[in-house]
Amino acid sequence: MNSLEELLYPSPHFSEMKKQSKVKHPYSHGLYLSINHNCKREEEVSKQYHRIYRIVFSTFTGKVLVPQDIRTEHKIPTTKKAKELLRRNIPLMTSALHKFPYEKKYSNGDVVQSHYFHSHHYLYRMENLMPKGVREMNKKVEELRLHIQEYISTTSSKHLLVKVQAVGQGENINDRVTDETLYDYLKSASGNQNNLMTYFKNKSVLPVETDLSYTYTD
Repeated sequence: MNSLEELLYPSPHFSEMKKQSKVKHPYSHGLYLSINHNCKREEEVSKQYHRIYRIVFSTFTGKVLVPQDIRTEHKIPTTKKAKELLRRNIPLMTSALHKFPYEKKYSNGDVVQSHYFHSHHYLYRMENLMPKGVREMNKKVEELRLHIQEYISTTSSKHLLVKVQAVGQGENINDRVTDETLYDYLKSASGNQNNLMTYFKNKSVLPVETDLSYTYTD
């Protein structure tokens, strides 16, 4: 049991928590998080993945995750690693970085071309961290938006440019992920499926070999 497991599941209750994780939950298919960043270089955004993972964890648990335990890999996890994380109830965050150009026109006729970045994150095995009650859960989701806005620089300080939603419903209806299908789902970015993984990859600014990043705790 690592530090995250100790924080989430004190040893006398660990087995019981694993049983509870099987209860149907609105976020049982995952959580989708999108952030509009105020950064000009892609490495400025990607190096914040660790912080984003920590903010998600601390928002829903009220506890601090040790930074040294967090890992980010720019490749799809092996079947063995994916199964190991599921067995230990460790949230796995899949991330992609999208670049959007824009033009800003001034009254004197000058036109300046620039760009901004969106980072998109898919977190699986989140239900153990989140409240079971709808009201409490929605309150925590709103807290997460506010915490991201506070600790991650976005393109506007007036408007909350952070999106949080449950996966497997609404516009993400095709993303009905289970423990048995998680690995194939993560690999589906290279296919033609209409899901988040395909969206992540098709607009990614990084090379094919490193277009998706996987963040977890070890």
